[in-house]
Amino acid sequence: MSERNVKDYGAVGDGVHDDAPNIQAALNAGPGTIFFPAGTYLVGSTLTLALNQQLVGASVSGSGVVGATLQATAALNTANGYVLQYQSALTGTRDEDAGLEVRELTIAGKNGLQLNRSGDYATVFSQQAHIKSVRLQHVTFLGAYGSSVDPNYDKPTAPTQAELDGYGVGFRAAKLFDSVIDQCRFEDFGCAVRFDGCDINTIRDCRMSSNARHFYSYAHDTYGSQNRLEHNDLLAGHRVGHVYLDAARWHTISDNYFETYGPAGTYIKTAADLGTLIYANRFDNPAKDGSAPTALSFDPAYGLRVVYNRWNPSAPTAPVEVLHTNWAVSQPVLGVWKDNIDNMPVPNAPAVLSSEFNPYVFSPYNLGLAQELGGVVTSAFPFVQSLALGRWAVRSDVSSLLFSFPLRDQGHRSFLLRYTGRRLTPAGGYHLVSYLEGGTSVPLVSGYLGFTGTPTVETRTEQITLPSTARLTGAIHIELVTTEVEYAQVELVPQ
Repeated sequence: MSERNVKDYGAVGDGVHDDAPNIQAALNAGPGTIFFPAGTYLVGSTLTLALNQQLVGASVSGSGVVGATLQATAALNTANGYVLQYQSALTGTRDEDAGLEVRELTIAGKNGLQLNRSGDYATVFSQQAHIKSVRLQHVTFLGAYGSSVDPNYDKPTAPTQAELDGYGVGFRAAKLFDSVIDQCRFEDFGCAVRFDGCDINTIRDCRMSSNARHFYSYAHDTYGSQNRLEHNDLLAGHRVGHVYLDAARWHTISDNYFETYGPAGTYIKTAADLGTLIYANRFDNPAKDGSAPTALSFDPAYGLRVVYNRWNPSAPTAPVEVLHTNWAVSQPVLGVWKDNIDNMPVPNAPAVLSSEFNPYVFSPYNLGLAQELGGVVTSAFPFVQSLALGRWAVRSDVSSLLFSFPLRDQGHRSFLLRYTGRRLTPAGGYHLVSYLEGGTSVPLVSGYLGFTGTPTVETRTEQITLPSTARLTGAIHIELVTTEVEYAQVELVPQ
């Protein structure tokens, strides 16, 4: 592969002349390393890359002055053009080991670098190649976003991604695999990094500052999995959801430093995501002025894990939330929230485990992976935020609820069942208890629990004894029949 200097093709780099035609001529010469000596290269039209090209700028001088800059002209910014672009042909799915690298360059413009097209799945997304093995290192992306272009700058108004795209994108990729963005800087974009159906990529040791949104990842059909955002500085996000995972799968957000102020201070926001791991991050000054609606906002499909994070607020702090829009009986546990620093808020949310799982307690906060909810109509959410109980409760007024306590050969044959809740109507509180083993159900007790219907919480108990022939390897099976009771907790106590 050849090595060539853009100045050998007539580029000037004086910040006055449009060097795009000369740089494109160097790119059109084929694979190899294209070197940019120190200077500012005006770009009036998008530069088109080819496979196996490495763009390398002059190293930064000791005084801290950037060596080589590709600067979009006002005309290119107005046209929403990208400074650099590579798009595989729409000829059917295949892999392209792109061999693309960009190092030691500054890319300045409303839109920086685009790889592949975003578009409908059938005719655009699925027809282009998987681009693999792209490397961005020591690249500075400088955009044009700020309070002068965004009327909702630093406001709690939730943006659409299309709105933020219109303010400019630093790096945008579709169907990108196995690539690394390392030690780069992104500043003043509507969205610094935007992934559309990208898998197994890593963004590490980068600094993202003064963007409306720092990172957005969207799952496109079966694509959009296992991207990592690790050890980055994520500072001064100016719209809600500085990191946003949109139906993305198995992403990891780890060991990052988050800091911002004001009403747009929702650091991480998700929707219908699967298996997100948020691990060992530091969150500083979440909504220092107390004006942000939330510091963290999740609406997962299932599998959220928020663990081992640090929290350094300046009071008053914004709360955290886990919503239940995507709750399903097939995945009753939306996530786990545990082992974070003591002063980090715990979401007041059902189907989220916030402590060690107790297999002998059933409540909205301790569903447990070993327990199953059954007999629930598919669209019913079996929890209610009870004003009387002052917390979430299991609701049995919409359908029967079925769950079990595993016995695990503990040697006990007598148990106390303790029900905590309140009756809503005179007919409330009917239940069935059975012993389940080997697919056979043996009835133990049934009837009304005797809640009086007072507005305050009550506790009711009943004694049950297993048959002498029981092998103690099954489960206590409990059905809360469709009656109007709010259950704060059901507990099995061995006797």
